[in-house]
Amino acid sequence: MNTLPVDGASISVFGIGWQQTTIAASDRVAAALEELQFDLGEGPHWQAIQTGRSVSVTDLDSAQSDAWPMFASAALGIGVHAVIALPLKLGATTIGVVDLNRRLAGPFGSEALETAETLTRRTALASARFAAETAREDVVEESDTAPALRREVHQAIGMIVVQLNTTATEAFARLRAHAFASGRTVQAVALDVVNRQLDFAALQDDAT
Repeated sequence: MNTLPVDGASISVFGIGWQQTTIAASDRVAAALEELQFDLGEGPHWQAIQTGRSVSVTDLDSAQSDAWPMFASAALGIGVHAVIALPLKLGATTIGVVDLNRRLAGPFGSEALETAETLTRRTALASARFAAETAREDVVEESDTAPALRREVHQAIGMIVVQLNTTATEAFARLRAHAFASGRTVQAVALDVVNRQLDFAALQDDAT
């Protein structure tokens, strides 16, 4: 990262069942930026996954971020003004994303983008191996800058599926919407569901 004009970076990969895992983050801002995109379900991170191409946003406080209004507002709130999302690929398969961020708005430059893409390609195989080893060991050390596997989220989704008799996609949408409305992270709300402190069936009854 020292060779790039950025202030922070994070790496996430997909494991079994497309469970996303953050395997590295340079600091708390980088970790928070990744978590924001996971919670909101929008942002350059997801566009890089969907398109398999790098996404560069030189100013989040501009029309460049119109496709992700909630993410842009939240990112600006933690002091991030420019981002690059680069897909981690093995062959034609996207296995994760490298997210880079900067406090100041402005172009990254073609040379910096090429360097970032080169470093991302070199990182892909090692990241895939790390994810495979983590899945086998079923152990990930939790820290402020490298969140553990989001097992609670997937467990909570399963519980909400049963509570509401719905699909996993709809259950995740409900979980994410509740987290956003309450100003909490998806993981925090998921933990309440898993610990049976929050029942979405009861929430639905209260709303009717």
